[in-house]
Amino acid sequence: MEEAFIAHLLSTSAVSALVGTRVYFSIAPQDAALPRVIVHRISGVPVYHTTGQADLCESRVQVDCWATTGLAALRVARAVKFACRQGFVKNGIDFPSITQTVERSSFSDDATARLHRVSLDFRVWHTQP
Repeated sequence: MEEAFIAHLLSTSAVSALVGTRVYFSIAPQDAALPRVIVHRISGVPVYHTTGQADLCESRVQVDCWATTGLAALRVARAVKFACRQGFVKNGIDFPSITQTVERSSFSDDATARLHRVSLDFRVWHTQP
């Protein structure tokens, strides 16, 4: 699921125009340029019906949009929301429904960099890989 979700973001021109190929799963490489996107699958459970497990899962996916300014991070977040505005099929996995549930902003100021983040949580329904 994660690979297909990331491939979808990369294939969306609004996202790739801002971050190029810098969409990562779980953690970015140490020296990854900005802006960038990091995708986390926070949780996931299969869906069951009266006759057993369906071929559908519900996952919570967090997408962190990082940049050197707050406005740049917000622009990336808007592109990600645009990419997730409707269902899609990617790499044989059907994503019939994606709903944004949370958006939050934060700022990191350490000795090496000042980074801005807009974090988006999505409720994602998808077929099992």
